[in-house]
Amino acid sequence: MKNITEIHGGAQLLLGVSFDLQDAFEEYLSEEQQAFLVLLGLIEEDCPIRTRVYVGRGRIPYEDQPFFRAALGKSFLPIPTTDKLIDRLHPDANFKRICGFLRVASRATVLRRFAAFAQSAVMDQTLNAFVSLTGIKPLVLRRTLQ
Repeated sequence: MKNITEIHGGAQLLLGVSFDLQDAFEEYLSEEQQAFLVLLGLIEEDCPIRTRVYVGRGRIPYEDQPFFRAALGKSFLPIPTTDKLIDRLHPDANFKRICGFLRVASRATVLRRFAAFAQSAVMDQTLNAFVSLTGIKPLVLRRTLQ
């Protein structure tokens, strides 16, 4: 899965046109959604894209990137619980698209994926790398962009 910068910036470079980011979304982007897109663009420049390898048995797994973005969104927006996050993803088409979900996974799948992130400490590593690289803490960035 491509990161946010590749999706939006690549389309502009490839087509040689400039378009408003709002045109890529069905509904109006709120200021917090725009700020979250900026944060994702900054973080995903240096964040390795995690992929799951399909070994040929069972259901094809979900990609990790939408769950990673949702976990970042849970912290950034701030959404207090995973259940509230799932409840927000269902009706909010923009947030679902920003995260990269075509269809929102079940609560159990989201919890398993978040537990895997916690066990591997990928969120801490990513945010620590972001802070050391830019010197900006995500919470400060959220307040600055709003």
